[in-house]
Amino acid sequence: MSNYVKIATMALCLILSGCGLTNPYEKWLNDDQDPDRLRPSELKAVLCDVGTWMVDYDGTDVFFQFGTDWSLTSDSEIPQVATNSTYNLMSISAREISLTLVGAGHFSYIESGAEETYIVKEFSKSSISAVGKSSGKALTFVPGDETALAAIAASKEALLVTVELCNSFVSAGFKTAVVHNADGDFVCHFSINPEPRTMQFDVIVDGELSHTTIGVEANEDGSLDFVSSITLEGEEVSGLVSTSNGVAFKGGDGLKVKSNGDSRIFYLGGDYYTHAINLRDGRGEAVQYVYDEITPHDEWGDIELNERETRPLVFCPDNDKERYWYTFFDSFKEEEGPKVSAQYNDIIFMSKSDGYMPFGCWEDDKGEIDNAPEILNTMPRFMNGYFHKDGLILVHDYDDEGYSYMWIISPTTDFWVRARD
Repeated sequence: MSNYVKIATMALCLILSGCGLTNPYEKWLNDDQDPDRLRPSELKAVLCDVGTWMVDYDGTDVFFQFGTDWSLTSDSEIPQVATNSTYNLMSISAREISLTLVGAGHFSYIESGAEETYIVKEFSKSSISAVGKSSGKALTFVPGDETALAAIAASKEALLVTVELCNSFVSAGFKTAVVHNADGDFVCHFSINPEPRTMQFDVIVDGELSHTTIGVEANEDGSLDFVSSITLEGEEVSGLVSTSNGVAFKGGDGLKVKSNGDSRIFYLGGDYYTHAINLRDGRGEAVQYVYDEITPHDEWGDIELNERETRPLVFCPDNDKERYWYTFFDSFKEEEGPKVSAQYNDIIFMSKSDGYMPFGCWEDDKGEIDNAPEILNTMPRFMNGYFHKDGLILVHDYDDEGYSYMWIISPTTDFWVRARD
């Protein structure tokens, strides 16, 4: 329809409406020509009027409460606290509305990677039929028993106390922390996850990094007890307690706990300075397979965690083989900045760039020599560990001799390196 025809139609509608007749253009805008069309506004009204809905999800009754402000609460008998997020609705076609449960509520505790978005094709105040947008999983929402939901909430009061206690340690600066022994040597790193009430310990023993997740519970004395104890430096540790100086363990009297929240700030801040490893010369340390990859290659000396803006990984030449020269791999793009974890305050994600040689490179009869592919081919485990998709824990540390160290520790694999200034 041309603009001229549209204007004429609107003028005619105004004349007709002035005579007390129905405005056909308004009727067309409201899509009243299709009285059976499913409208998101009508589905929202049903969701909110009923208020509490229940879904049988793989044998578990999961409750959802929908608010007029698009808030969403979910709970179930699963021993996890209620989740709070949002939902949204969108018209997909005349007969389909997408319902997105942001975060998937308690579905996420039943199935890893539970789907969030479902397609609704039928709904009423007694039943809502939905199908997973990607999975095709069929769900039926029915009005939930609010008495049963209240009983579930009451049964979880102890869980809420534990969550609150976890959050008190987090507020005190111990969301992430480093543990040293009496001699000041690194023992492990840990992180607190208030929901689902766990702590992860990243422990290095005899050069091997392992990760252990332990459930926690609030004790009446105000301590955070471990569901199962963990052995650190040969001592059994069973909980975390607040002290006048910070926090300490139950057990392991010689162990000292230090907040690690400032390590990432140091690495990304203006005061950072280059740390490096040179495993042949005893500068720094690493997991054994990194030694095995690096030490045979005498063409490279220091491998720097460089202080330049993009915090490049720099391979520095260490011999008279002319074809080798300084080779850089940026840790992030300068125009985008670093990618950091929103959950943990000491994790950064290294976004590898193509290798490059900013100070020039050598040429032979075939042209310029690019060292980057050779580094990637000869040191794949080191490079894959450094640029792993799960990121790296950063720990800034010192020893008794005054050396500064930057640890880079995987939160999920066995990769770790300790570089020295």
